[in-house]
Amino acid sequence: MKLLEELVMSVAPSGRENTIREIIKNQLESVCDEIFTDTLGNLICHKKGGGKKLMLAAHMDEIGFMVNYIDDNGFLRFSTIGGVTKYNSINSTVEFVNGTKGKISYENKENPSTVSFEKMYMDIGADSRENAESAVQIGDMAVYSGNFVISGKRIMGKALDDRAGCWSLIRA
Repeated sequence: MKLLEELVMSVAPSGRENTIREIIKNQLESVCDEIFTDTLGNLICHKKGGGKKLMLAAHMDEIGFMVNYIDDNGFLRFSTIGGVTKYNSINSTVEFVNGTKGKISYENKENPSTVSFEKMYMDIGADSRENAESAVQIGDMAVYSGNFVISGKRIMGKALDDRAGCWSLIRA
């Protein structure tokens, strides 16, 4: 479970999978004949054999957010990456690849049941654009922040659907 926890807790939004790619590569170096990354960022791990050819695949990225504007008050405006829903985003904690954390909120005058992503922002605790830019830049990506939890026979965590697939392939 330690490996699954490491995979789940890594920050790897689509297009920025370096962290998780290295974890997987380190796990498989000793058992694969060839490991390389293609031009799209896919990690290819090849094990030679004499029988039928078999391909096992999983994806390692996770949904998230990309900063596209920083306002004068230090709030980050963003676009979504993947199947992010506004209902899951409001009041969620996010984490950037560089470790900066923030909270997603929305403009006070908006109704939370009808608010659009354009009226939402991330608060990273900055009080000005300059302060925010010292921690986060336009184009930086964040993902939902969360914990890895084992409760009885259940495992819970962010990006578990993607990371359980990676874990299963490593174990295989």
